[in-house]
Amino acid sequence: MTEVRGPATAQILGLPAAAVRTLVLGFLARVPAGALGLVIVLHGLSLGLSYTVSGLMAAAFALGMAVGAPVVGRSIDRWGQPVPLSMVSVMAVTMMIGLAALPHGSGPAVPVALAAATGLAQPPLAVCARAIWNERLGPVDLSRMLSLDASLQEITYILGPLTVVTWATVRGTDEALILAAGLILVLTAVFALTPESRAASRRSSRPVMGTPSRFPATVWILVAVTFTVGIAIGILEVAVVRRSAQLDASHLIGVFYGLWSAGSLAGGLINLRAGGGSRLTRRLTLFLAALALTHLVVAAATTPLTLGLALVLAGLPAAPMFAAFYELLGRAAPEGRVTEVFAWGSTGGLAGVALGTATGGFLADVISSRGNIVVCAAVLGLASVVALACRAPLTAIERR
Repeated sequence: MTEVRGPATAQILGLPAAAVRTLVLGFLARVPAGALGLVIVLHGLSLGLSYTVSGLMAAAFALGMAVGAPVVGRSIDRWGQPVPLSMVSVMAVTMMIGLAALPHGSGPAVPVALAAATGLAQPPLAVCARAIWNERLGPVDLSRMLSLDASLQEITYILGPLTVVTWATVRGTDEALILAAGLILVLTAVFALTPESRAASRRSSRPVMGTPSRFPATVWILVAVTFTVGIAIGILEVAVVRRSAQLDASHLIGVFYGLWSAGSLAGGLINLRAGGGSRLTRRLTLFLAALALTHLVVAAATTPLTLGLALVLAGLPAAPMFAAFYELLGRAAPEGRVTEVFAWGSTGGLAGVALGTATGGFLADVISSRGNIVVCAAVLGLASVVALACRAPLTAIERR
C-alpha cells in the first residue's frame, strides 16, 4: 500500500463519502461494546462475587466474542450482513437482560455462563466494516481508513466508559447493562440497514473456503502478537478497578479508562499527521515497546491525579500500534479471505483479553494492584519481543 501523508483532516476529506458514512455508523454502534467488559466486572462485584469470579465473567465474555466472531463472520460471507447481525444482536440483548436480572448472592456458574453467551452473540461490527472497506476501497484509501479506524475506535472507549460505566457506578450495573443492550440493538440495526451493509451482501462470487490452518505463517504471527496484547489489556482492565478502589476513586473508573483511550486517540491522530514514515514492522515493534514502558509509569502512580495522567501517557502508543497491525494483517491475508483473517485477528485479541481478565482477577486477590500493572507491562514487552523476533517474514509482506 502507498503511504498516507498529509494532515489528519485531509485523510478524512479525501475518502469516499460512503466509506466515511460506514466508519461513523460503525463507530457509533461500537460505543457500548467498548464498556461491556468493565461493566461485567463491576456487575460481578455488585452481585457479591469475588474479584476472581468477576474476572472470570469478563474472561468468559471476551472468550465468547473470540469464538463467535469467526462463526458469525462465515455466516455473513454466506448470507450477507443484515440477517446475521440482526439475529445475533437480539440474542446478545436477551443474554444481557438475563445477566442484569440476576439477584445479589447468585452463585458463580450462571453469571459466568450468561457473560459467555453475551460475548458469543456480540455483533462483529468492526469486522463487517473492514470487509466493506476491503470491497469498496483501493489500496491507498483502505490504508487511510484502517488508520482512521484505529484512531476513532478509541473514542468508543472514551464514550463507553463515560456513559455506560459511569451510569453503572451512579445508577447500578443492572441499569447499565440494560442501557448497553438497548444501544447495541438500535445501533446494530442502523448499521445493518445502511446501503453499504446491504450491498456487501450481494457478492457475485462465493468467498474462498479453507481451513484456518492454511493461512500463511505471517497471519498466525500477527494473531499471536494481538493475543499477547489482549492479555495485557485484560490484566490492566481488572487492575485499574482494584487500583481505583485503593485510591478511594471508584467513582472515577469510567474516567480513568476514558483517559487511557484519550491518550490513544491523540497518539493515533499524531500518527496520521506524521504519515507513518517508518516501515510497518518497525512501527509495530517500536509502539509495542513504548506501550510496555509507559505502563510502568502507570504502576508508579500514587494518587488519582497521577494515575489519570499516567493512563493518558500509556494510551499514546496504542492506536498507532493497532494501525500498523491491521495494515500488516490485511497484507498477510490470502486473496478472497480478508474478512476471515480480520475476524481471526479480532479473535486473537479477544482470547487474549479473556485470559488477561481471568489472570488479572486472580492476581487482584493475591498481589497488589501495582504488581498487576507491572505484569501488564511485562506482557506488552513480550509482544514487542515476538514482533522483533519475527521481523523477517513480517517485513517481507510489506512489499505486497
